[in-house]
Amino acid sequence: MYSKAVSRGDRAVNKVRKMTKEYAYLLDQKVVTDTDLLKAISISIKTDASIEATLINHFQVPKEVIGKSLSSYHGCKFITDDPQMPVALEMFTDLDKSILLNGCWVPLSWDQKGIVVLVDDPSDVEKQAMIKTVLRTEWIIFAVGIKEDIEALIHRSFYQLEIDDFVTELVSEKKPIDIKRLVNALISEAYLKGASDIHFEWSVSPDKNRIEFRMDGVLREYMTVSDAEADDIVERIKSMANFDVGDSQLHKVGYIMFRRDGLPEFKVTVTMHPNDGLREEVVLKIPNARDH
Repeated sequence: MYSKAVSRGDRAVNKVRKMTKEYAYLLDQKVVTDTDLLKAISISIKTDASIEATLINHFQVPKEVIGKSLSSYHGCKFITDDPQMPVALEMFTDLDKSILLNGCWVPLSWDQKGIVVLVDDPSDVEKQAMIKTVLRTEWIIFAVGIKEDIEALIHRSFYQLEIDDFVTELVSEKKPIDIKRLVNALISEAYLKGASDIHFEWSVSPDKNRIEFRMDGVLREYMTVSDAEADDIVERIKSMANFDVGDSQLHKVGYIMFRRDGLPEFKVTVTMHPNDGLREEVVLKIPNARDH
């Protein structure tokens, strides 16, 4: 009994020692003290947050400084989450989301040199072997990241796949549109692509209504919808912005607080105004993802 307790104690001490080495840069630069780090470890264990997130949220340590410490210790690049960071989504089609979340790793890109994989602990030999087995290659370029960033990236990538599949199905099969899913997909896609606005351009020609994203100052067509679908879209946006669904005569400005799995909550500004007998003009203002 005593030897088992000592063994567990030794493992805990070794774990703390390793953690301390990962943050040697922070200690050397006097960004945090030994006491701060031990407190962060304790809070992390109690809250199930990563030590990095704890240092950021409780001790106001800049993420880029933590990145320098992790990069120095692991000898690889530190990559932080960016909602608009390009990810090779084709790699996710054969991957199990739960395996990525449980292992806390995610593939980012690939080329002739190998697959770039973001992982919370690149020095974990067992995790390295498991990743190589899942991806069926020895050619892995590891980068280190924060657990919460990796989880957000996993959720967002699989959500992006859902959006892509949904839109492809709409365009190719012309099935009846789920308006709730469509509006959610439009807002999500605009946010991820860095669009500043979504414009709904209603046409006097039947079923020629355009949905456009403004990107880099230029309006670009995203898709077209029928007249009936356009009417449903206006009604859905009114509902989301808490407008009076029956009011089509007054200029209106409101907000939608939008959140989906893998995306931070953000505020969408909704502007509507009458349009000379056609359905109301609608513009959705999308915040810059890099500001979140």
